[in-house]
Parts: sequence; C-alpha cells; structure tokens
Amino acid sequence: MTTTTARPAISGLSLDHPGKHPVLVKRPPTVLVVEDDPALRNLMLALLEAERFEAEAAGDGVEALEVMAHLQPALLLVDLMMPRMDGAELITTLRRRAAPGRTPPMVLLSAAPHLQQTANRLSVDYLSKPFDLEVLLDKIARHTDSVLAASHR
Repeated sequence: MTTTTARPAISGLSLDHPGKHPVLVKRPPTVLVVEDDPALRNLMLALLEAERFEAEAAGDGVEALEVMAHLQPALLLVDLMMPRMDGAELITTLRRRAAPGRTPPMVLLSAAPHLQQTANRLSVDYLSKPFDLEVLLDKIARHTDSVLAASHR
C-alpha cells in the first residue's frame, strides 16, 4: 500500500520530491472559465490547456462560487449573461467576500451592447463576443503575467 502526501503550493510553485532533495517546480497559472454555453466553455478550456494553462470551469456564477471555495485562480474569464447568477453579480459577490485587493483579475465576456459600461462600472477588463482567440490569449497572458510578477515580489 502506497501513501501519497499532499504537496504544498506556494504562489504558483509546488514541491516535487524526485529524490532526497525537494525541488521547487513552477506550476502554470490556473484560469477559471465561467460560461453557460457548453460549446464556448469547452473551446476556451481546450485553448487554455493547449497553451499550457491549468483550466477549470463553471456553468454560472453560483457554480463559480462553489469552485472558488477550494481554488484560487490567477484569472477569471466571466460571461456577463448567465442563469442563476450573472457575471456582474459574481464579480460583486467575490469582491465583497474577499479581503481588499485579494480578488484575481477578471475579464468580462459578452455580446451585450452595454458590456463596456458594465465592465467600467465593475473595474474589470472585457472582451466582446464573438472574439478572436488571439485577442483572448493576449488578455489572458497580460493578466496572468501580472499576477505571477506580483506573487514573486
């Protein structure tokens, strides 16, 4: 019988024990995709995984809160219009529950005509649907790079 010990994580780093000497291994940033359209959600997950990100998914804001109870993503990609809890309510709830400055960056996604105004009101980045995958990757890279740089200060 083999026993597995949990490896502690430190700001995007994990301990790996290949021999007697522990080695710090940099883990890829985790991105949480909050999207109610299964096809778009699966496309974003596949894109993130192809780009070597860790990716998790939630179908709406309520499910995202459940996922975030045990996950601290480097970035959230949040659809604005979803059932049960929309993106604006999710962002507001996350900020209300977190310590000041402790919420990850978020990118609001929508085809809604009021997307820019909503994103400005919430102080988050945004991307209009339909979007170019390269533009999405650029936003992801910009936000996850800033999170990783801040965690190493």
